[in-house]
Amino acid sequence: MNRVLKINQTKHSHCTLSHIVDKDVQSVLFPLNLAQQITLYPKYWIINDHIKPNSFISNIVSLIGTIIFVFIISYPVYTLLFYSNTQTLTSFTLISSHYDVVFYSLGFIINFIVSICNTKSALSLVLIFQNVHRFLNNINFTKAFIIWNWIILITFLFTSISFIIFIQLGMDSPNTLIYRTAILISFDLNLFYAIRVISLLKHKLDLWNLQVYSTLDESEMHDESKKIFEGLANILRCYDVYKNCFQLYMLYYVIEIFSHALVYIQVTIEIFSVDHFNANPRRTIFAAFFIYVWILKDLVWQTLLTYECEKFYLAVENVKNNCSLIVNRNCSDNKRRMCKNVQRLLRASFSKISVCGLFYIDATLHVAHVTLLTNYVIVLLQFAYL
Repeated sequence: MNRVLKINQTKHSHCTLSHIVDKDVQSVLFPLNLAQQITLYPKYWIINDHIKPNSFISNIVSLIGTIIFVFIISYPVYTLLFYSNTQTLTSFTLISSHYDVVFYSLGFIINFIVSICNTKSALSLVLIFQNVHRFLNNINFTKAFIIWNWIILITFLFTSISFIIFIQLGMDSPNTLIYRTAILISFDLNLFYAIRVISLLKHKLDLWNLQVYSTLDESEMHDESKKIFEGLANILRCYDVYKNCFQLYMLYYVIEIFSHALVYIQVTIEIFSVDHFNANPRRTIFAAFFIYVWILKDLVWQTLLTYECEKFYLAVENVKNNCSLIVNRNCSDNKRRMCKNVQRLLRASFSKISVCGLFYIDATLHVAHVTLLTNYVIVLLQFAYL
């Protein structure tokens, strides 16, 4: 009977509070960490090459930031109720304004709770990934990955802020619209982090496949087999921690896309009524343009997430297929045993990302989401115009 190689499990709760992180790993993660720090919800801190969980002071800053964000979100509704003529607004518009306050406030509270509760899990993810990176590293890809991290982050922040200012000027709205919309970017930055990490893990799987083939013809490779198997086991550990760290973000974002798309589409239907449009046609057009671009932005982020997850799942399937081919080829016993152990490991520990047990993050979700959204939009249009 083939002996399954034993791998020492790394428990999140046993991670020490201070670990050295390699410079190249810091460079890979720095744009992602900066995006989280901008939103006042860091996952951990790297100071003098040592990674540490969020401190008490950091948590206090996040709490203060959460309170400020909730106030910024709530303030326009407060002024709407007490200082504006609500008779000019429809009942649904008022309800949608209150819904925004409740939903986005809940989102900031989730960000705060996750940043506190998952800080050690995020730290563990970095340390396990560092072990993978030391064994499986393509220097050219790493450099390109870092560059693309910066390009995506800077481009997104610049275009988002420019678009918000453009809409604010076009609608001649108060400056609070800029602040209110800008802080909502934090939810997109959560997706940015999740997308880039799963893309990075997918690349490590590709390198693992190449590593297996490069040692295919070696007859004495018992130690090498252990290293290769350990490398894959660490990738899967990273993946498990990744699912734990990001599933709440994914759940919130999927609900946000669906619910707000329906709410905002209904709002545009009402503001394009004859009375509202004739009162201020320019502002109505800018508001509708803003709403549909915002919905499109959300759908693009979800598409990128499901795309990268599907690529990771495909990379896992490639690992399974390659191991099956190697087992049936003329290779060393150590190599064959290692591939069989890999097959067992994948059968036992790998599964698609299940968001709180409700649904999987894959192409099926995206198709079902868009289909359901389209059906409901058609229903809204029928009620409005038929």
